[in-house]
Amino acid sequence: MNIKIGLSALAAIPLFGATVFAAGQVGVINYEYVNIRVNPGSNEGVKFVLKKGDEVEILSKKDAWINIKFKNKEGWVQESAVVEKADVEHNIKTSPANISKVVNNDILNFRKAPNTKSGIIQVLKKGEQVTVLEEGAGWTKAKYKGNIGYLSSRFLSSTSSYSSTGASAGSKMEVLANNLSIRKSANSMSEKIAVLNKGDLVEFMSSSNGWNKVRFNGHVGYVSSYYLKHTKEVENVDEEVENVDKENKNLKNVSQGNTNYIDMGMSLDEHVDMQMAKTVNTLTVGGWRKVTRDELRTYMDPSNYMDPSTVMQFALIDRYTNDITASQLNAYFARYCRPGSIFYNQGQAFIDAARKNNINVLYLVAHSMIETGYGTSKLAQGTVYKGKTVYNFFGIGAVDGNALAGGSATAYNNGWTSVAAGIDGAASWISSRYIHSSKYHQNTLYSMKWNQNCMYHQYATEVRWPSAIANKMADIASYSSNIGSISYNIPRYR
Repeated sequence: MNIKIGLSALAAIPLFGATVFAAGQVGVINYEYVNIRVNPGSNEGVKFVLKKGDEVEILSKKDAWINIKFKNKEGWVQESAVVEKADVEHNIKTSPANISKVVNNDILNFRKAPNTKSGIIQVLKKGEQVTVLEEGAGWTKAKYKGNIGYLSSRFLSSTSSYSSTGASAGSKMEVLANNLSIRKSANSMSEKIAVLNKGDLVEFMSSSNGWNKVRFNGHVGYVSSYYLKHTKEVENVDEEVENVDKENKNLKNVSQGNTNYIDMGMSLDEHVDMQMAKTVNTLTVGGWRKVTRDELRTYMDPSNYMDPSTVMQFALIDRYTNDITASQLNAYFARYCRPGSIFYNQGQAFIDAARKNNINVLYLVAHSMIETGYGTSKLAQGTVYKGKTVYNFFGIGAVDGNALAGGSATAYNNGWTSVAAGIDGAASWISSRYIHSSKYHQNTLYSMKWNQNCMYHQYATEVRWPSAIANKMADIASYSSNIGSISYNIPRYR
């Protein structure tokens, strides 16, 4: 599915994540300026304005708006503009004792405390079982061989759902999805040589690192193992894989990435129901509206995004890899940005920022292009604040009716007084709050939108947001001959 999304549609929706609020909590304004409105809605009248750091009492919540009280004044504010004062970092909650879980990653650090800077007791390997003492969205307190420590919750699966099966050469495998591509080599960017549909039977030849080599109607090629089921096996197969086929003929002498399938611990329908109940998901085609359940399921289903133009939403963006050169990026800017754009010849600045913040440079460029309308937004072009020209490439701090003033003040306070500083500032901001956050671990576009552990913390309400950024990443990738180092985490639902 290749969905195009207009830049204006993305700009019209609330883009930033928020915290789950309840009446009686104390919140803190986290943007430079924010309008407090008479009723919930961006077209309602403004009662007063609050600044970053102001503390408010939470009265109630409605969709993406919360009713607050500040010094005997009440009003409504976008939920994304407030963070909970007493936000608990690790969200540990009591779970029944003596429940076993199994490590689903190749290696997993068993730590003394629930944070990534804590000392490591020992390193566990895939398949090893632990006894759960307390479990939370971010960290699980567990016991292993007499030691008690903490493990990242997302790398643990229930023992009942962790199993694996295989197929023998010459056996038949059934296709589980429509429009499934057979590719020339074991890489999602490789040439497509045939298309399979749900129910087709293929001859299994071999398996290598998440890809099955198959024969179908005279064609021999590679298919993602996630969408094949041995006809004699149970359907819930869990093959945790790594390392894309090293023999990829189209990517000689290139560092190869990994393709991993992540057990979501639930069915797709269960996750859709949770999203419908707990988050706001919108569609801006033909005007802003909430999506229906069927629409939401379509946009959340990973099987709809396996083509090169959309699979990028599963790319791991929490690492810098040499995917593209500065000159290749500059060629992209010259093609898509207006003459005289502030992004002209800024390829090296994007690479430097991505490397410094350890994030994927294709993602950083793609997201910046969408946020700024290819460099045409006022904040991106540079605004003067307190005598300084400042640049803001993600609209950070640009909330509600105070967008220009808030975004400019944020850029000024962070020292984004050059294009390079603005690019680096945007990279640092998104990295710390989403990609490398020890609390949220949102290291793919898919998880930045469909976060199963902290569903309220989604970067955008627009359901096409992950595929929109992914499409841009694919566009940029077409300027490079070195994309094989990208790794993917593809969700697997039961």
